[in-house]
Amino acid sequence: MMKSYLSLAWKEIKAQKVTSVLILIAMILSTTATADLGQSIGILQSMRVEQAASSVELKDSGLTLYLREYQKEALKAYPDVGTLEEGRFP
Repeated sequence: MMKSYLSLAWKEIKAQKVTSVLILIAMILSTTATADLGQSIGILQSMRVEQAASSVELKDSGLTLYLREYQKEALKAYPDVGTLEEGRFP
């Protein structure tokens, strides 16, 4: 029974050469694209970890930056914040 399926498959492949070649090319391209996508995700993950590791707080740097969002008069809720000397808040 299996032998008859194989012979039928070969007959169809020989009869439909163009279609068979196009299907084979599509399978190769999709496999390649999937592998490239997986590799790209791995590279991006690695870069994200490397970036996070490089932005670790430095000891004794003496520089601290706090970023706060405000709306209209909400800045008054933070009395320790200095005034803006020049320009405007975004």
